[in-house]
Amino acid sequence: MTAIVFIVYCILLMWLFDFNAFEIDSKKDTNALNKPPIIIIKNINNINLLLNTLDSIRDSYVCDQIDLFLMNDTDADLEEILQFYKTIFSQIIIINKIRLNDLEDELDKSISNYVLSIDSGMIFSDRLIKKIGLYIENYNLSVIFFPVFSNSNNKKYIFHQLFSSFWQACKCSLINKNLYTINDIDNSSVLVEKKIFIELTDNFKKNKFSQKLIMDPDLLVHNNNTRAHLDLDYLLGIYIGFNLMYFVVIAQFLAAPSLLYLVIIIIKILPEFYFMYAYYNRLRIKFPKVEFVAYSFLSPIYLAMVLISNLRLDRINFYKRGI
Repeated sequence: MTAIVFIVYCILLMWLFDFNAFEIDSKKDTNALNKPPIIIIKNINNINLLLNTLDSIRDSYVCDQIDLFLMNDTDADLEEILQFYKTIFSQIIIINKIRLNDLEDELDKSISNYVLSIDSGMIFSDRLIKKIGLYIENYNLSVIFFPVFSNSNNKKYIFHQLFSSFWQACKCSLINKNLYTINDIDNSSVLVEKKIFIELTDNFKKNKFSQKLIMDPDLLVHNNNTRAHLDLDYLLGIYIGFNLMYFVVIAQFLAAPSLLYLVIIIIKILPEFYFMYAYYNRLRIKFPKVEFVAYSFLSPIYLAMVLISNLRLDRINFYKRGI
């Protein structure tokens, strides 16, 4: 029975895989966007991470045309801290404690047709804004999800990087097969047509719109936060449960090695290796082969730690809301 479950898992992953290769000439000169997208920065709870994000945005050649909306979750006076940045960007609107009515009112005032939503701590290429204009012009997309690479400069979080790459690859495939759609404004690293974003703010779900997650190095967003934001919680729960079963198989193999257990382990590892390697390769990032071998056997323990950490953080946030 266990072997059948893992075979089905392998077949399901290989069927799901869909990176939808697009080819865009980045040298082409275009002005598909009448104005750069509004950039909304959410989950601001660390000023240094916020400044890193702002520094990456100001490297864009159109930074003086960008409207920034900052969803401030801190008690810091951002008006005072960001005086310098107000001379760089078109405008900076600070909305404290996520007052959505204020956000919608400010969005209506802007002439931009798109909203780019990211978390504080995320950093992107200076070519991103030009590239999304090319994709919109060529493919008429209403929603573009961006690939996210976590903690790119810190090997301490290599398991986090590998797991996030696998999860991103799965999410990409789900989106490109139209099995997952944006349904609220909590999604990060995504470009949304403004009218759709406002509908989501009002909890009105639009039936159909064109969307893709595009694996393009120029659209890659680096996330310096050490905790992954996983918006597919029910799938994460299923995956963690599946890995607990995998942990039992590893334990049984170590206790009494057999060909059956070895085959099950290989069936589990191969499709995940394919997803992760394809993700790294498409985004032109060197794949950590040795670290992947260690991750393949220790991933159940790592995922259990992620689950405990998430539950603890959710409990802290629950008490904070109560206060």
